[in-house]
Amino acid sequence: MDVKPDLLRYEIKNQKPVSAEIYSAGLMAMADEYEQFMALYQSKAERGTCKLAVGSVRDGSIISDLMPIVAGTIPLLDGIKGVSDFAAYLKALIDWMISSGVRPAVADEQKTLKNISSIVKPTVHDNGAQMNIGTISGGTFNINISLNESQARGVLGFARSRLGEIKEVLPGQPFEAVLFYWDRASKKLSGNSGDKGRIDDLADYAVSVRFADESIKQKMALDTEFLFKKAYLVDVIVQTIHGGRVALYTISRLIDVIDAPEE
Repeated sequence: MDVKPDLLRYEIKNQKPVSAEIYSAGLMAMADEYEQFMALYQSKAERGTCKLAVGSVRDGSIISDLMPIVAGTIPLLDGIKGVSDFAAYLKALIDWMISSGVRPAVADEQKTLKNISSIVKPTVHDNGAQMNIGTISGGTFNINISLNESQARGVLGFARSRLGEIKEVLPGQPFEAVLFYWDRASKKLSGNSGDKGRIDDLADYAVSVRFADESIKQKMALDTEFLFKKAYLVDVIVQTIHGGRVALYTISRLIDVIDAPEE
């Protein structure tokens, strides 16, 4: 007897007609976010091989049942991350965007925020509408996410605000006169020293750091007392990795050393 794979249901209980453009954009965003989700668990070579496909579209409300496929051909029955994992991931994202709590791990925050915005948009500005997302297992619809119009508008507002706060950083991009703070500093002047630091204008986490010239590190670390209590005004070149995540700072010029404010 064939075992039917679990499906992911994307359901809009609408009171007003939903434009085909907005609904199809929601489906495309759902498919793209599934690839973003799978990228957290796949090697670079495997990315893009697991996709969501529309298995069926039902009437009543607007209901699409989606199934995972591998390389566009074979239903993913025993994949390590299936639709139940993806539904839980989407719920964690929505909960974060509603409550402003802890953000779950994502491959590319900007892309995820845009995808979630598109997914909830069919419910926005439709008083009485409701969006449900969950899994179909053994014919039973298990709802993971249920949003009304007001909650969907809140999610959209959060995404717009957060996207406005994120500065897009391109590979090799130079920035002038930004504040750098040491997170970890070694006594080595060259090579892979393990040095790390923060530039809050560019990333909210510590990043590996190199120096265009050894004399810059000499002044910033070895010649400076209480270096972790200082802020360093620098010019820096930024390198990024997959998803635009900042991976390396190369400090090209030290402009000034100032006392950091007490926390």
